[in-house]
Amino acid sequence: MSAAAAAAAVGASSKRRARSSSHSSSSSSSSSDIDFINVSFDFTSPTDIDFHSIKRQLQQLFYTYSTRDEQLDLGKVADHVIGLAASSGVGTVVKVDQEDDSDPYAFVSLVDLKDTSSAASQTLHNFFSARLASKSVGSSSSASQAISDVLSSSNTAHRPYLVLHERMVNLPAQIATPLYRILAQEIESQLAQKPTHLIFFARIFSAAAFSSDEESASENGASSTKQQQQKKKRRRGTKTKTSSSSSAADALRRLQSGAAPIGGGANGKDQTSMGAAGSDHHAFHPEDEFILKHATAAHIFRFPPPKDAADTYEAPMYGRMLLVEYAKLPVLLQDLEQAFGQPAAAA
Repeated sequence: MSAAAAAAAVGASSKRRARSSSHSSSSSSSSSDIDFINVSFDFTSPTDIDFHSIKRQLQQLFYTYSTRDEQLDLGKVADHVIGLAASSGVGTVVKVDQEDDSDPYAFVSLVDLKDTSSAASQTLHNFFSARLASKSVGSSSSASQAISDVLSSSNTAHRPYLVLHERMVNLPAQIATPLYRILAQEIESQLAQKPTHLIFFARIFSAAAFSSDEESASENGASSTKQQQQKKKRRRGTKTKTSSSSSAADALRRLQSGAAPIGGGANGKDQTSMGAAGSDHHAFHPEDEFILKHATAAHIFRFPPPKDAADTYEAPMYGRMLLVEYAKLPVLLQDLEQAFGQPAAAA
């Protein structure tokens, strides 16, 4: 049994229910009781009824490219998520227990980026190849090239799979742990051709970019004096936080320092100051910082501003690709479980 199979065996061998607790409390700080609400979730296979919900979560994941890139057909990707579950038993959605017709709260799936017979694979392969051809924000050109080499159709030694995961904004990181664990088990038990690499894609944001007057003026239109003053205040207010950013910044610095090879030679040539940029980049999903620690290469690109960005202030958003060797998945899953645990299994 491979290391990945051994790690996956710890997880559920089939879709299962999990129970987590959320709580709310009164605004009174004197003597208010905390009310706990138990919620049972179903971890189940996606079906046709989930198409529109999965597509909406994909639109959230791909942000402005979901409407600006005519070649990025997320309907094909949502069809792939459902079809892969039906044909191969790979992929999971999270729903409220006993509400099969409800919208999924989260999903996880895979896309073989070298499957030439899959419309979703071709769509996403072209999309990410185009992003990799552009200059990376805060990472080295050799890191981007490392991912491009893995994606290259002529490179038959590597089989990269894209991990697709998104969830509703308020769902905690604890929901991701069993999703990734189930996915690992399904890869081992259901896929005849195992991946050599996994590519994790997520949205991130930059606190420093909230106040980048020059960047906002050039890309989003000229700002008024009052707006620029407000942005400067935001920058002053975020300096303390960004300077103390821990996991993501440390991982980015480590990647660039050569502790984990992200590209370039052993002497660190052809590398930009990813550490400086990394201290300003923050993940929307906390578990992405742990995935970053196990990445061997990263590529960050900026999303186009929304069409109304010239009229309403919109903080710049970024997409981040992380290349992780498949052999590292067991250790990654252990880190996630130690950091976040997982919802308790329902009796």
